Amino acid sequence: MEIVKNYEQEYADLMDWFKIKTEEYEKASYEELLKGTSCGYDGSPVERTHQQVTKEYRHKLKEIKEKYNVGLDLNPVIQRVLTKINFVKRYEQLSKDSEKGVSRGQAKDIGVEVIAKMINNLGYETTYYKGERFLVFKTGIAEKAPLYKIWFNIVLRSRAVRFVWTVYHNDEMVLGDPGGVQALSLDFADKKVYVPIYSTATELEQILKVGFEMYEGFKAELIEEYNG
Repeated sequence: MEIVKNYEQEYADLMDWFKIKTEEYEKASYEELLKGTSCGYDGSPVERTHQQVTKEYRHKLKEIKEKYNVGLDLNPVIQRVLTKINFVKRYEQLSKDSEKGVSRGQAKDIGVEVIAKMINNLGYETTYYKGERFLVFKTGIAEKAPLYKIWFNIVLRSRAVRFVWTVYHNDEMVLGDPGGVQALSLDFADKKVYVPIYSTATELEQILKVGFEMYEGFKAELIEEYNG
């Protein structure tokens, strides 16, 4: 029990550190976009610094998991489903499209009710809660107890959109994190892909539309795997 407690504490500390660094990056990156000085994924000091931070995070995470003998690989069923729906390439394209399409100038705040209605108009019921620096919308719930439970958290922070897919199978979490907030985009991929960004309601709606299309494909394939 003490080992589990120590692992959870070290993991939480690392997540807190990376969350702070990611928020710093997102703020600096968005300021670059507003100024029109962004150089793309690799061409600015902001991007290079974040790449180094991400590399350090991955190294520390590997050390912690090896220290406590925690599995390093993504659940094989999840990996297989993500491959089937071509998730990594589709997400990477969404990220690039959002950076190209983001409006220059001062971004306007989008109200919580407006975002919730946007999700409703895309065909989903949602609940939400607001943290100090982020909004979380929980939606797309699929449940067949006790076999599986799947849902989609949309985390909005500093004009960035994170897709947090959480999956329980036989009461064991196989994807996501307990809080549904700190899952890192494409943490399982071979390379870093930045989260989609927006500055207008139209841009956010397009990101959500693509996100739900990917989620529906993921959910359908996963349920087929579990029911098979």
